[in-house]
Amino acid sequence: MQDLIDASGNMKYLITTILFLLFCFVPYWTKLELITPFKDNSELLRAFESTDLRLIITGCISTSVPIFLDIFRDFLTTSRRLTSYITDIGSSMIILVVIISNIAFLYYVLPHKDIRLFVTIDGCRVMAIYGCLLFYIFRVSAVSWKSIHPWTLLLLGLSGFAIQIWAPYIYNSIHFAGDCLIYIAIVLFAWKGCGIFCKQYQRWKSKERMIKIPMNEYSCNVYILMTLLFLCLTMILRSCTGLSGNYVLNSKYIIGQNIICTSLYILISIFEREIVIQENVIQVSI
Repeated sequence: MQDLIDASGNMKYLITTILFLLFCFVPYWTKLELITPFKDNSELLRAFESTDLRLIITGCISTSVPIFLDIFRDFLTTSRRLTSYITDIGSSMIILVVIISNIAFLYYVLPHKDIRLFVTIDGCRVMAIYGCLLFYIFRVSAVSWKSIHPWTLLLLGLSGFAIQIWAPYIYNSIHFAGDCLIYIAIVLFAWKGCGIFCKQYQRWKSKERMIKIPMNEYSCNVYILMTLLFLCLTMILRSCTGLSGNYVLNSKYIIGQNIICTSLYILISIFEREIVIQENVIQVSI
């Protein structure tokens, strides 16, 4: 029963992320045209013809296939805790984000040079990974995350990425507002994470360094660091290609974003497999 309650609570974060993703596809579905800086972008059109870009995307897809098979095997496994199934839902969502987005790039966006679809998928991919990362943290988190902080961080980040996706369609200057929301989310997230780390250190120090960190807290620490790394690398990559709202979409940007997303996906999936294994071991021992 407790697993069911925890699962339903965690699913709220995934459902909210999915709703934001659907909202960000509205401009593409309604055939809204891109504004001048993005429409017929010569740098981006040249990037679509790059052989290196196609090789990188193909490599990212190939690297993710073994992990997809591992998750598919877990879905077929019986006698598992409900939290393990919820974990697979989160992992499968990242698969949809990383693998399917790359397949769409390789077999539709690049051949058809569809800038509108690229802008939408590129932004939604980052948004979905952010939502999944927070889902992982809230799933394994301690009581300190069971407050308004999860929703504040989730909505700030999702809103920021949503504004960035809509900006190329309506008004480029609002891109700065999206950046501000994301930076606020990063600062709040870092502040909250540092608070958790300090409390753990004080507890560890007071116990003469003999206390062992619970598996949930250890997992939460890893995901906090990975989330901060992902957000910082994403914003740094965009800053390296131009100022807010004026960053250049070229082959270097696309390759860099693909490497960041795929590498993070692999780290998350591998680490999450270990958590599921540990949970099953504990269940068997009980």
